[in-house]
Amino acid sequence: MRSARSAARTRHAQRLGRALSRALLYIFVFCVALTSLVPFLWMLDTAFKPGRYSMVYPPVIFPPGMGLQNFREVLTQTAQKTNFLLYFRNTIWYSFWVVLGQLVTCSLAGYAFARLEFPGRDRVFYLYLGTMMLSIWVTIVPLFIEMHTFGWYNTMWCMTVPGMFGSAFGTFMLRQFFMTLPRELDDAALIDGANRLQIYYRIVLPLSKSALSVLAVFTLLSVWNDFVWPLIMIPDPRLWTLTRGLQQFVGVYYTRWELIMAASTMAVVPIFVVFFLAQRYFVEGIALTGLAGR
Repeated sequence: MRSARSAARTRHAQRLGRALSRALLYIFVFCVALTSLVPFLWMLDTAFKPGRYSMVYPPVIFPPGMGLQNFREVLTQTAQKTNFLLYFRNTIWYSFWVVLGQLVTCSLAGYAFARLEFPGRDRVFYLYLGTMMLSIWVTIVPLFIEMHTFGWYNTMWCMTVPGMFGSAFGTFMLRQFFMTLPRELDDAALIDGANRLQIYYRIVLPLSKSALSVLAVFTLLSVWNDFVWPLIMIPDPRLWTLTRGLQQFVGVYYTRWELIMAASTMAVVPIFVVFFLAQRYFVEGIALTGLAGR
């Protein structure tokens, strides 16, 4: 009888210890998440504040007069110096073509490395994968000379074409996903008379929506947040992206924090919208691609 009670107390203590550990873990995760969210929430709060409350101390949360006046001023009154809508259109245009090019070229390369047999396939793949170790500062000068040679400097071509033709990361990720697809699908399609290209766009691509969504989101983030490349390649303000325009915006309105935060919010919100719309595919693709270890 005593042994049964002792075992019950032990099980109760173990359950209590696990519950306590889980609660401490949740508290820690909550604190880390809150720490990460504070700058974003501060940006949102300042973006909607009237200008007179943006730098007061102690800070006033949700002061009277909050509204969209800062956003209207960013889009209208400041257009003479920084055309924010133009930067939006440019960034969306560049992002669209780079994402489209990455999806096509990375999926083709990943399909070749994962499903086709040819001499030196793995050596070529590992050599290509090794380019991920090269910093942008190693390649920026050759790329700059190349853009000048082609006559693409200070044009939209230098913002789209170099990024459209694949990346080692995208090829690696899609290769890992394609390797998880059963080979029997290819064999059955070949028996039915399909060629490799038909297998690629009729079988492999429809099964790869999650992986393609992950690549699209990562590529969009890279293009949307890129600052160094537009800074070097497009001195013409009519071709600037959001990041380049924000840098100019901060230089012009460096004391108007409410306008700076409103402009930053407008630049960040589209990325959040895209991520939440593609969240299901994004999480599924992360679980099924590069973590497979094959």
